[in-house]
Amino acid sequence: MKKIKNVNVTFGKMKKKQTVSEIWKKRSIFFYLPYWCKLDVRHSLDVMHVEKNVCDSLIGTLLNI
Repeated sequence: MKKIKNVNVTFGKMKKKQTVSEIWKKRSIFFYLPYWCKLDVRHSLDVMHVEKNVCDSLIGTLLNI
């Protein structure tokens, strides 16, 4: 019987280590704004524009536009 030394057996697919740049494919245009890095919460919604869009949709639905 032969003895084998230093044999590494792995099952399944090998996963390579991913860096942050590989996970995120695109960068939002907002990152180029000068004040964007100073915001505490970057995912917060702009209330003024959300309100305008909701009102436009409601008026369009009511007037059948």
